Amino acid sequence: MFDIDNIREIWATITRNKTRSFFTSFGVFWGMLMLMVTLGFGLGIERNMLNQWGDTSANAAFFFQGTTSMPYKGFKRGRSIQYKRDDIKALINQFPEIENISPVIWGSVKKMTHADKSTENLQSIGLSSAYNVINPCHILEGRFINDIDVQQNRKVCVIGSKIKNTLFGGDKATGSLVWVNGTAYTVIGVMEKQADINIFGNPEESIYTPYTTLAQTSNIGDKVHCIGLSISKSVNMRDFEDKAVAFLKERHNVAPEDEQGVGHFNTKQFFDTFANLFLGLRILIWIVGLGTLAAGMVGISNIMLVTVKERTQEIGVRRALGASPFVIIRQIMNESLLLALIAGVVGLFVGVLIGVEAESILSAMPQENKFVDGVYVPFGIALGVLGILVLCGLLSGLLPAYRAVQIKAIDALREE
Repeated sequence: MFDIDNIREIWATITRNKTRSFFTSFGVFWGMLMLMVTLGFGLGIERNMLNQWGDTSANAAFFFQGTTSMPYKGFKRGRSIQYKRDDIKALINQFPEIENISPVIWGSVKKMTHADKSTENLQSIGLSSAYNVINPCHILEGRFINDIDVQQNRKVCVIGSKIKNTLFGGDKATGSLVWVNGTAYTVIGVMEKQADINIFGNPEESIYTPYTTLAQTSNIGDKVHCIGLSISKSVNMRDFEDKAVAFLKERHNVAPEDEQGVGHFNTKQFFDTFANLFLGLRILIWIVGLGTLAAGMVGISNIMLVTVKERTQEIGVRRALGASPFVIIRQIMNESLLLALIAGVVGLFVGVLIGVEAESILSAMPQENKFVDGVYVPFGIALGVLGILVLCGLLSGLLPAYRAVQIKAIDALREE
């Protein structure tokens, strides 16, 4: 499509009226710049929001004990539903699609001490090893609770990084003894939050212990406050959740239509909500960006129409000398495409530079104050944008090219 002589001729045509060419191409430049910048910030916001969930399972569900809102089978309304460990076994037997399941027991720590240092009013959570798959935390030191800890009711704990800093400072915490409400525990791990969104409070300020140990020290027997689980990704979470809720209602004599007897939620609904939000944001960004780019392309098309009118005699001479309609069309469309490419590539390059500069500013901000994670557009999307630019450049030359081939040689030669 392009050769050296053709490019020189096109460049001479474009630079013949520099001011007009500049302002025409500026619309394309601005449209590409807006598209790259808004895409970079939009995708950065999306990445930041997804990072807040960390590695939390997208197919996890949690079932809480509730209070009945209506009488059923002789039981009065207002009855508290209490889960037990047998409910977990029953769920496993009933639903083979469950991949991980963990009881959750809550407790409180009035005082926790080590040597001469102490901290107060902490949250204690009793869990199984599977919980760190369902709603993971990041282990900085040591390990998480394992199955042997649960089976042997070991007095071990995983403490949050803020608790570790308060009690141990820069020293190693694993293997040390801490006193929790007067009972000695061995620290087996130190954790920090893996995501900004945490289902049961901030892990950095919590203590995780085997659920059997917390149940024993709290004297609650086999009671369970919450059941957390994750299922196979191939299973529809909505259908599973409905069946699991119905199953738990039947086990605990809760009316099927009672919405308060079994509390529940799943993480997939949050991921789906975010996905829909981001889809809407992307559509808005593309509409604004492509709309601005299209306005620039319309400007190119209009200018090319003016150029065709100004070059009526030139086109007529070409036709008279035997130039085919295809040659005329190719010439006009090449001019339109080159003008669009120059302006668009410059806009893309400047958009990338703005993203780099914005990233350097954001990197100096505290992590908790960041609202975007990287102001950049992936290479694949950038290539797609260039493809759209080429297509728009060709389309903007269609009408002027059509007008050019409509010019008759004899009429063109007569025009002054």
